[in-house]
Amino acid sequence: VDAVKACKVDPFYVKGYSRAAKAYLCLGDVEQAKAQLMQARAKGADVEQDLRSISIVEKAKTINGNTLTRENMRLIEKAMEIAPNVEQFKVAMGRVLLTRGKHQEALALCRGLKVDGSKHASEILSIRAEASYLIGDTKAAERYFAQALASDPKNLHAKRFMDTVQAVQNNKQKGNQAFQIGRWEEAYQHYTAAMNVDPNVRNSLVAQCACNRAAVLIKLENLEDALVDCTYAIELDESYTKAYLRRAHIHSELENFEDALRDFEKVQELDPQSPDIRKLVKEAANNVRKYKYVDFYHLLEVRRTATDVEIRKAYKKACLKYHPDKNAHRTPKEKRDANRKFKHLQDAYNILLDVQKRALYDRGFSAEDIDSGVADASDDFGDMNMGNGSGDRYGSTGYSSDRRRYTNRG
Repeated sequence: VDAVKACKVDPFYVKGYSRAAKAYLCLGDVEQAKAQLMQARAKGADVEQDLRSISIVEKAKTINGNTLTRENMRLIEKAMEIAPNVEQFKVAMGRVLLTRGKHQEALALCRGLKVDGSKHASEILSIRAEASYLIGDTKAAERYFAQALASDPKNLHAKRFMDTVQAVQNNKQKGNQAFQIGRWEEAYQHYTAAMNVDPNVRNSLVAQCACNRAAVLIKLENLEDALVDCTYAIELDESYTKAYLRRAHIHSELENFEDALRDFEKVQELDPQSPDIRKLVKEAANNVRKYKYVDFYHLLEVRRTATDVEIRKAYKKACLKYHPDKNAHRTPKEKRDANRKFKHLQDAYNILLDVQKRALYDRGFSAEDIDSGVADASDDFGDMNMGNGSGDRYGSTGYSSDRRRYTNRG
C-alpha cells in the first residue's frame, strides 16, 4: 500500500513500482504484480528478473499437488521462496515435504496453515493424516483422515491413504492374533501382507510388523531371516528398542557375541530402565571374553599331550561328524552348532599341528590372539607383563578356570 501511494505521489519513482510488484507477488496476485512492473519498465527500469519470478509463480499455480514430479517439486520450492503467503503453495509444499521424507516438517507447516480461512480444510487434514501415519502415529492418522473425508467426501487421495492405513493395521492385528495362539505360518503371512500393502511406505508401523515377523521366524527356528527382519526394523526406526533387544538375543543364540553385546549396549543407551538390561550387558561381555578361547583338545576328544598322529586322526573323525553335508537333515539349531564346530576344527588343525602356535595356545592364548599376532607381541614382553613368572598369560588362575567352564562349547 505504501509503495503504491509513493508512486502516485511521484509517478517516476521506479523503486516504488518494483516494491509494489514484489508485495503483490508475495500474496500471489500475479496480475497486479505484472501491472506494477509494466509501469516500472515504461519508466526505463530493468524488470526482466522480476518477470521471471512471476513466470515461476504462474507455472507453479498450475501444478496438481497430488501428482508431484521432481521438476514440479523444485518449481513449488522456488515459488514458495518468491510467494510464501500463497495458500496453494503452502499446501503443495506440505506434499513436497512428505515426498522428501520430511514428515515432522510437514506437520509443523500444517499447524499454521489455513485454506479459505480454515485450519480444518480437507487438504490440510489430509497432509496431517499422511504425515502422522508416516511417523507411526496411526491413531492420529485415522482421526485426521476421517475428518478430511467428512469435510470433503471427494478427497480421493485421503480415501486411498486411509484404506492403506487400515489394511496395514488389519493385517498386523490378524498377525498378532495368530501369533498368540501359536499359528506361526499364518502369523508370518499376515505380517508379510502388512509390510507389502504399500512398499513405498517405510515407517515405524512397518518396523513393528518386521519385528513381529522376526518373532515368528524365531519360533520357526529361522534365526538368519529373523536377524534380517530385526535389522530392517531398526533401519526404519533407529530408536526401536524392542528390535535391538530381539536382535541381540538372536545374535546370542547364533553365538555372534560381539554383535549381541553392541545391541544390548544400544538398548541400555536408549532405555536404561529396560528390565534386566544391566545383567544382559554383563552376560554378553562375559560371553565375548570366554568365546575367544575354544578348547580344541575337548573338541577333538584327545588328551592335551596328544601326538601329531593322534591329532590328525581325531581331526578326520571329527570332520566326518560335523561336516555340513553330514548334518543337512538336522534341525536349524543343530546345523548351526555343527557348522560352528566344523569351523573350529580348521583352527584346531592349524594351531595344534604347529609347534610354536600350539605352545602359545597351551599357555592360554586364543586362536584369534595367535592369528592376529597379539600372542607374539605379548610373548616379547612376557616377563614385564606377566608379573608372576609362571609363563601363563593369564596367571596360574583366572582365565584357565574360565576356559574349563567354557569347554562344552567346543
